[in-house]
Amino acid sequence: MYLLYPSDPFDKKRPDEQYMEEYDAVVTTGLRTALFSFEDFEAGTFKTSVPLTPGDCILYRGWMLTPDAYAALVMHMRDKGAIEVTNATQYQNCHHLPQWYPLLAACTSETVVLASDANFN
Repeated sequence: MYLLYPSDPFDKKRPDEQYMEEYDAVVTTGLRTALFSFEDFEAGTFKTSVPLTPGDCILYRGWMLTPDAYAALVMHMRDKGAIEVTNATQYQNCHHLPQWYPLLAACTSETVVLASDANFN
């Protein structure tokens, strides 16, 4: 399994500084890591610092993504034959409040979810 981290925007051979401490801890334990340029990914290109091979399991450890962006990341991984640990549906259900809030409404603050195109005028 690889833990996949975004690279530093100015040095693709280093993890983004926000993930450096975790990345170093993971490397110290002997787990495998891979980096990718988040900026290139946003532009439609996905390339990892180490070649992914068919059957490699990938656990994404990076910036919060929209459901569509995460689904695109999964497709890039699958195009290389890799297998995501968290599929797009699981990611959306766990990371996006409109999906999980109804299940935990009694355990958390009252929340109102507005449409992404809500007009605040």
